[in-house]
Amino acid sequence: MYNASNLESLGEVDSFDSEGRATFDLATPLLITKGNSKNLSVRVDILSGSGRSVSAKVKAAGAYTITAIGKTYGYGVGFGSSSWAGTATAQNIASGSLTVTKSSTTPATGAYVAPGGNDIAFAAFNLEAKGEAVTITEFNNTVDFESSGAESADITGCSIYDANGNVVAGPVDTTDAGTITATNIDYLHWTDTWEVPLGVNVYTVKCDIATGITNAETIKIGFDASNVVEDSTNGNDPYGAITAKGSTSNDTIYASPTSDVM
Repeated sequence: MYNASNLESLGEVDSFDSEGRATFDLATPLLITKGNSKNLSVRVDILSGSGRSVSAKVKAAGAYTITAIGKTYGYGVGFGSSSWAGTATAQNIASGSLTVTKSSTTPATGAYVAPGGNDIAFAAFNLEAKGEAVTITEFNNTVDFESSGAESADITGCSIYDANGNVVAGPVDTTDAGTITATNIDYLHWTDTWEVPLGVNVYTVKCDIATGITNAETIKIGFDASNVVEDSTNGNDPYGAITAKGSTSNDTIYASPTSDVM
């Protein structure tokens, strides 16, 4: 419950009860002086429900569900008649959103792995879906070899794993063949379809490492906004590198941010 006249919160509840009601018990009663008015509103956090319409009302069975007493005598205050039905204008819940951040489970910078290793974790991302689950149909990452003479075959069989160890996309190899260009940049391009549930979900990129890889070669995988995915005109930030839609609304969803996540 928000007092828009004084720009302050009057009270809050965690959720609606079994009858769909939110009861605000004001620890500090709201004082409305004689001849004046207050503008109150109900504000909620939207966690899901894309495509639905919601509204709030302050009447039940034709009566206002508000308790008020007079300040001077302490008797209950009645409410005058009104043509307003007591129901607010319905609000439409828009399509969901998808936010990408670097996960704390990403291997530390400078970590060493042995040549010939399988399913080695290179990067982990937090994908947070709000409003609705999000369906991903394309997912691109930049591979920065940071070493001259690196070859695309240095890593192969790259897959994306969910937090339960299930493969949601892949395996795929890098898009180039042979020695990497002078920029030492290559790409991973997944076209599997998978769904990100509501909330924060961790996904890990794992690859196999060639037995003949050069010692001290450094490899980074992530979203590098300064590079362009080869089959797209978009920068390789989450906004341009992920193709997604709302699982409920079917509306296109552009991931955020429009910056590096490496």
